[in-house]
Amino acid sequence: MRAVASASSSAEMDATPLIGVLLVLLIIVMTTLPTMKTMDAALWSPATSDVACICDAVPVVLEVLPGPQYRVDDEVVERGRLLAHVRLVYGRRTDKSLVIEGYPGVSYDDVVAAIDIVKSAGALEITIPPRAAYLSRR
Repeated sequence: MRAVASASSSAEMDATPLIGVLLVLLIIVMTTLPTMKTMDAALWSPATSDVACICDAVPVVLEVLPGPQYRVDDEVVERGRLLAHVRLVYGRRTDKSLVIEGYPGVSYDDVVAAIDIVKSAGALEITIPPRAAYLSRR
């Protein structure tokens, strides 16, 4: 009787390089995670009834117009004075909420820059209503 050598080959993947790649990706994620920042914003939903909202305080309204131009509670404010003006407005208020309205023709960068300025001035809650809510008033 003759011994026949089996020609079965085993196709196993070497897991060592895979583990190395996964460790490098884990290190990259862990180092970039603390640098990721978010911005809190509340979005209004349309009213479903005719009942008016009874609120203790009326929020500050910041309108971002093309140019960019700014209006804070219907008062025109230059971009360079926006931070000081909002700080002055919030100095007299306990409610630090703000409604920001971006009109057609305003770039996303202008709205985000305005949000950054009012957050620096002390705004704690920023609300962005649907565009139809404030365009119908004008």
